[in-house]
Amino acid sequence: MQHEFDGDTHETFTDDDRKHIRIKDRKLVELQTLRVNYTTYDIRRDQDTINPRNHADVMMLSPEDEPGAHPYWYARVLRIFRVQVISTHPLASTVLSGPQEMEILWVRWLGVEPGYHSGFQRGRLPKVGFVDEADPFAFGFLAPAHIIRGCHLMPSFSDGRTAGLLQTSEPTAARKTDEIDDWQFFYVGIFVDRDMFMRYFPGGGVGHTANQGFFQSTPDNAENEPRGEESGDEEDELESDSEMHQTTMPPSQAQAEQPFAIDSDESVDGESSHDSDESFDSDPEGDDDLETDVDDWQWDDGYGSA
Repeated sequence: MQHEFDGDTHETFTDDDRKHIRIKDRKLVELQTLRVNYTTYDIRRDQDTINPRNHADVMMLSPEDEPGAHPYWYARVLRIFRVQVISTHPLASTVLSGPQEMEILWVRWLGVEPGYHSGFQRGRLPKVGFVDEADPFAFGFLAPAHIIRGCHLMPSFSDGRTAGLLQTSEPTAARKTDEIDDWQFFYVGIFVDRDMFMRYFPGGGVGHTANQGFFQSTPDNAENEPRGEESGDEEDELESDSEMHQTTMPPSQAQAEQPFAIDSDESVDGESSHDSDESFDSDPEGDDDLETDVDDWQWDDGYGSA
């Protein structure tokens, strides 16, 4: 079972390999939260809590290295499972060690909108949407180690909602209990904190691993495009700026390996510490803690005296 994730294309994992996999007692244990540890831009340790109910969107490193390829893939976590797995393959380690405990995520993939360009030069946020249910990569399973951290996806209200990506009005695990359709597109919130901003900023952070080809490549017409306006192919340029493609691209594999921890409790730890405050003395000689304004007024704890 020592196979790298290949975006569910199964190029190295054959049907014969799959026949050797056994789930102990045919039982999946559903968990409530997943805590992902990651390295911030300034080489500090931080943690995101992933909860399928209210903080389910995650990002992972993209293996695509061609110029202009988006550096990340995005997914929505639907369920978190823990399972005991055995492989009966003669070369598998579980033949001697016994069942191996694994954590897996059931996810719904999002893809970058075709023909849409984002970045600092164009003044536009990355834009993604759910993969159509007809695509074989619309849903999949993911190892938690591939997740970089949680992400913030903001609905594109101007594009509205659609039921065409998942054509069912019945309750489904792919949506919240009160939803019968999906937002057509989402904008990726790259300004939610300093660490997230640096993941999209050219050059990145010291503690980050990213697809540098995304930042180093610039299409020939990028400098001539008006900032903040939509762009697409030649056919789209004849239409209004607000009209865009209404399809999404299928996602693919995630290669970043990050430490993680899964908890079965239902509490969500949404607090994280990034930096410590530095205090300083406004008095250059350091004789007292009072500040003096231009009128020789002094104050301490809000009470002034002449």
